[in-house]
Amino acid sequence: MTTTEKNIAIIPVNMRHGFYEFFLWFAVISLGLWVGGTLFHILVIQPLWTTNPPVSVNFFFTKTTFNKTIWNFFGPPWMAARLIPLLLCILIGWKEAGSQKLYLVVAGVCWIFITIYTLAFIYPINDILFKKAAENYPAEFVKELVKKWLFADRLRFVIGTAGYLCLLHVFRD
Repeated sequence: MTTTEKNIAIIPVNMRHGFYEFFLWFAVISLGLWVGGTLFHILVIQPLWTTNPPVSVNFFFTKTTFNKTIWNFFGPPWMAARLIPLLLCILIGWKEAGSQKLYLVVAGVCWIFITIYTLAFIYPINDILFKKAAENYPAEFVKELVKKWLFADRLRFVIGTAGYLCLLHVFRD
């Protein structure tokens, strides 16, 4: 038995179950907001700035308050902490999950991947497109960067949604 398992084992079973359910609820709500918000962003917001790059990129990110208000929508980069309830769910609820362990692990792996992927790959592109509004960059470079960003965002959405569906599978039982 590992130290972590020993530490968790000292939590009474009924209390452990309560923590597991709390973190499962928290993860489902938090990640569900991300999935819904991202879908809205894909369908409504992205077409506003991706239709005619670099002109649409520059116009959107210099003439709107998107860069100020986006943090109200998705939350700042530290919102990667939304992964914590899911990880606590896996850790605390490992015995509770029973046959659902695989779904919890898949959800965890998906969300760990998209968190790292977002911070390491998407945010650097955001710096050029969003913060710098693609100013002083060649038009072809901006067009390719928008295509790369769109692909990366769709990939992130698919993987995040798959992880979320696995989490919902656990939640329904």
